[in-house]
Amino acid sequence: MTSPDGGETLVQGKSGLPIFVGAMSFAVKAVIDKSADTPPADGDVFVFNDPYDGGTHLNDFRLVRPLMRGGRVFVWLASVGHWLDVGGNVP
Repeated sequence: MTSPDGGETLVQGKSGLPIFVGAMSFAVKAVIDKSADTPPADGDVFVFNDPYDGGTHLNDFRLVRPLMRGGRVFVWLASVGHWLDVGGNVP
C-alpha cells in the first residue's frame, strides 16, 4: 500500500525482489500525476510497463489500483507482474 497523495510506501509484503519494491513508489507516483486531471474511480486499475515510470524491463508490468473510502482515494494498491507468467493452461 502506498500513500494517497505521494505514492510513498506505507506497507510492504514480506517477500519481493528489492528492485520491484524500490521502483513501486515511482510507478504509483506516475499514476497519481497522470490521473490528476481525472480523479480515479472505484474499480479503476492502471496497467503499464513504462520504464520511465517505475518500470524495470519490458517483461514486467505494474498494476496500480486506488482503494476508495468516502469517495476519495484512501490508499493505492500496487503489484508487479511478469507477462511471460500470465495465462497458460494451469492457473
